Amino acid sequence: MQRKCVLAALGMLVASGTIAQERAVQTGTKTCDAGYAVAVEVTIPLDDMEKAGETFGKAFDDLQSMAEAEGFTLLGPTRIVLRNMGPTADGTMPFELQMLIIEQPTDADLQAQLGFAILRLEPQEVAYTYHKGTLDQIQMSFMGLINWVQETKLQLAGLPWMVMYPALDGGEPRSCEIQVPVQGGQGQ
Repeated sequence: MQRKCVLAALGMLVASGTIAQERAVQTGTKTCDAGYAVAVEVTIPLDDMEKAGETFGKAFDDLQSMAEAEGFTLLGPTRIVLRNMGPTADGTMPFELQMLIIEQPTDADLQAQLGFAILRLEPQEVAYTYHKGTLDQIQMSFMGLINWVQETKLQLAGLPWMVMYPALDGGEPRSCEIQVPVQGGQGQ
């Protein structure tokens, strides 16, 4: 099935186009995972996607290298936490890059100046959906999730994040999970 649409999402206009196979699937609520993550703040330019990709790639590689040099073992997918729902006045998008770790950090780890933050991730109720396909259509899935939250009478309780699942060939991820904290949900 093919559809044509125009959406304003996250403060950006998603151009009209044919959407096929790029869709959100399996939406509901659940309790997100608890644990620890290493994290860095990243700001990408929205007017130069090549530079944005390079900035993100460098931040990813740097965080991975620093965490491993400190003896942390990375676990599974990467979380990209939005810092606001639209671009800033200077045309950039701030977010936090988080990589889950296996270890439980010591007090010394938490107080050390490591070049990255160590976060405790608390379990919380989230609405979620999976986005299947290329990332250039992900705004559609974000908007679908926000609409679903409003239709089910849940209350947004924070900004969304994406959980990126790596592609088997090492290329751009072909799927990711979008989560947004909510209140008033029943696990569905």
